[in-house]
Amino acid sequence: MKQKNVVLLIVSIGIALVAAYLAANLNSRPAPVQVETEKVLAVAGNTELPVGTLLTKDRIEQSIALRDIPKEEMTPEMLTDTKQIESQRLTRTLRPNDRLTNKDVTKAGSITLPKGKQQYTLRMDAVRAVGGFVLPGAKVDIILTETLPGSNKKQASVPFRDMQVIAVDILDRTPEGGQIAIPTLQSVSIAVDPKEGQMLALAQTRGEITMMLRDPESKDTEKLPPVRSLPDDDKGMTASAELPPQIKRVEIVVARSEIPAGTQVTSENLEELFRLKSVEEPAPKNALNSMSGLNGKYLSRTLDAEQFLSEAALSNDAPKPMVAEAPKEKEPVAEKPKPKTHEITIQNGQNRRTSIYEGSANGTFRLTEKTPSDTPPDTDPPAESAPAPRPAPSDEKPRISPRAL
Repeated sequence: MKQKNVVLLIVSIGIALVAAYLAANLNSRPAPVQVETEKVLAVAGNTELPVGTLLTKDRIEQSIALRDIPKEEMTPEMLTDTKQIESQRLTRTLRPNDRLTNKDVTKAGSITLPKGKQQYTLRMDAVRAVGGFVLPGAKVDIILTETLPGSNKKQASVPFRDMQVIAVDILDRTPEGGQIAIPTLQSVSIAVDPKEGQMLALAQTRGEITMMLRDPESKDTEKLPPVRSLPDDDKGMTASAELPPQIKRVEIVVARSEIPAGTQVTSENLEELFRLKSVEEPAPKNALNSMSGLNGKYLSRTLDAEQFLSEAALSNDAPKPMVAEAPKEKEPVAEKPKPKTHEITIQNGQNRRTSIYEGSANGTFRLTEKTPSDTPPDTDPPAESAPAPRPAPSDEKPRISPRAL
């Protein structure tokens, strides 16, 4: 047993010596060389900021920081200096450690109005203006939601497409007890031509206006049909047969006020005399639809206010003055002969009654008037009276004094 223990002890010592040798060789190996990665500075978020936030110097100091990132992670769009974002607004929500690019900010205020366009301002809130993502330079489609006349049904249409945003009015408001100002959208201004401005003003009175942000690269401007129901409704989407017919309109030349015949049209009075009026088709036959070519023309007849102008009413030469004809003498109108009349007066005591009879063409007479009188019985008949006819018999024996007129 003693010999066996000695062998085990020798083996254990050998194993320990081998382990010590191996450990010494491993510790003597040189450590691997670490290659330092090149770093660059990038603008990143330090706190969360909502879309539309105005990046002032104070706001940048509080919520924006420069962070080291590996050079290979840097892209051309990333910003490297906080001065690049001063006085600009965020176009997206910025969260901590988010790296800012030149697409994440836009110039605050407005952009240049395109030539031939006018600026029209719509009162908006963040919800109706695509959550505040509508910023200067963006393109939007405008949706009109209205109640159909004579019913309580709604209709949504897109009367304006590919409209350019010129300016936005964003007011930073700090809620009570809050420390961070929240940007609040007040209004959006878009570029329109005069006719679009008139239609947009009318649309505002008919319903609610909302905006859809367009893809900047989209060229789709096709007019969309209005929608009156949702897919889950009984009738489903509005069929094309149910859509109201599209009314075509044309422009014609009309008189602003009454224009007398013989008036010459010149470049100075053209706009004062005529204007273009939009009417539904079909337009009046032969009505002119342009004011070009009217200079130097004469009116051959008088035009009333709002009466359309036609080629037949124009002449290249001044009309000849018309000679007034002498008024014709009126032929004397023969007076109709007065009908023959007979007047019969019947006297009875103190009472006297007069009856007038009128003759007709067939020789008969008819009673036309009966007049009571209080003339005393001794009154003589008028001198021009004709001899009285023989009176009819009477029990009271009245005295009759007829006379013929």
